[in-house]
Amino acid sequence: MTMVAPAEGSGLTIGPYHRLLPPFDFDPDALSDAFVVVPGEPGIPDRPGSLVVVRGGTAFHLDTRPDASNSLPAPWQQARTAVARELLCPRLGMTEDGARYLTDATEAIAAAATGPEMAILVAPITERAVADAGELGLRFPTKTTYFTPKPRAGLVLRCFQP
Repeated sequence: MTMVAPAEGSGLTIGPYHRLLPPFDFDPDALSDAFVVVPGEPGIPDRPGSLVVVRGGTAFHLDTRPDASNSLPAPWQQARTAVARELLCPRLGMTEDGARYLTDATEAIAAAATGPEMAILVAPITERAVADAGELGLRFPTKTTYFTPKPRAGLVLRCFQP
């Protein structure tokens, strides 16, 4: 099924899927060429230009360096899931294989604080970034967005050929 809506002003809200990744070594020094890494409090990033990594009781705020983000297509620069896949994961020698995806940042932070998993918290992307990616034929990483409200009723069209 597909829902078609205007690229902007549709009334839909775009939310992010945060990642819970299997345990691995997190080395902030390995990220210095692509990110400015600053220890901080766990929480949802306050803008599309950042990631927050939470492991145990420690959180790191990652801001992408302009020279690193400029290597990505413009819509991917806003989609922090693409930044995580293209810039963060390769530098840490890992992939998103085995990741769990959560829409609730509080739940992701709690899971990372009490378990062996690491959380990557991302900011939502804009309607414009979704439209721009479509125009360029780009695909976002798995579980980049979820839309609310979910349609509960609608019209379904199906064409039957003789």
